[in-house]
This record gives sequence, C-alpha cells and structure tokens, in this order.
Amino acid sequence: MGKQQLPQHVYPRSANALRYRRRISGTKEYFTRALVAKQDSPVSEIQREAASLTAAYEAELRFRNARHPDALSDKDLDSAAARFLDRAERTAGSPQRAAVCVAAPQR
Repeated sequence: MGKQQLPQHVYPRSANALRYRRRISGTKEYFTRALVAKQDSPVSEIQREAASLTAAYEAELRFRNARHPDALSDKDLDSAAARFLDRAERTAGSPQRAAVCVAAPQR
C-alpha cells in the first residue's frame, strides 16, 4: 500500500498518531494539537478533524488579534472559555483548578 495523502497541516506524530501543526502568524509559536484519528483511520474522519482544528486555529487568531473584548463573537468567547476550563480540568488538584472553581460565575 502507498502512503496515505494527509490534509494540509496534518503530520505524522509517531508510529500511528497524527498532529495538526500550524505557525501562528506574526510569532514564532505554533498551534499544535493531537488528532484523535490515527494514520490508519478513514480519510473522511481525518479530514473532518482537520477542518475542526482549522476552525479552532482561526478562532485562536481572532482571539489573539482582538483589540477589545467586544470584537470577539459570543462563539469565540465560549470556545476560549471551554478550552481554558478543559485545560484546568486536566490539571486536577493544581492551584489553577481551585482558582477556576472560585472564579466561576454564580447562576
């Protein structure tokens, strides 16, 4: 079998893993995320996940380039908050998690 054609910005990470990697314009930083799909996954699954990560990359650019909070859409703010909370949950027991729990708005 020949090597599978991967979508743009998707690269092999290890034996079977994939990653999405893209330079953040204007900086030396990279936007890098691991894909859930593996190299032997169907092409449509890899493409769907790459499209989702492209949308996340574009939202990250809008978030970084916004001069005022009103310049961001509600969807961008919600996705940024969800990413922050997701990262905080992964580091359970850390001081950041306690800060997130205290700072959460009352509803």
